Amino acid sequence: MVQAGFYILSGFMFLSILFMLKKAASVDQIYTDRAANTYLIWFVVWIIYISLISAFDVLLNFELPPRLPLLIVAPVMISIILFNWTEFFGKKIIPNVAPSFAIYIQSFRIFVELLIYGAFLNPHYS
Repeated sequence: MVQAGFYILSGFMFLSILFMLKKAASVDQIYTDRAANTYLIWFVVWIIYISLISAFDVLLNFELPPRLPLLIVAPVMISIILFNWTEFFGKKIIPNVAPSFAIYIQSFRIFVELLIYGAFLNPHYS
């Protein structure tokens, strides 16, 4: 049940961000499609990248240099910076996002903590 909860929460977060992009870009249908397509392509590329890292056990090596910051954190930060610097996201999408969305999107942390607690209580969870 806990594992299903993680999948459901991931899907919900994916759809929430897609909804936010469509709502923020709703000024023009061209922007809405472009925002959704860019997000979908980035998401698919990210899932493939993470799957390959996982399949080859790259993050199981704890020697220097540290793999997690180099292979997970750095690409995310670079993606965020690039998306914010582009004219499309930086000037047309982000200014139209409701400030309250930043608070709403962070509420997923409550459910993550409950799922982690559920995983702790279930010793057979893998």
